[in-house]
Amino acid sequence: MNEASNEQALIDELSAAFEVHQEHVLDPALLFYIRR
Repeated sequence: MNEASNEQALIDELSAAFEVHQEHVLDPALLFYIRR
């Protein structure tokens, strides 16, 4: 598996976690950091 696919899988996992925990302030900050 190449690094790009692995990173996209991580982003998808974080995005799913964000959907479940929208009230958490840290999640969008973490997603922003990962997507940067």
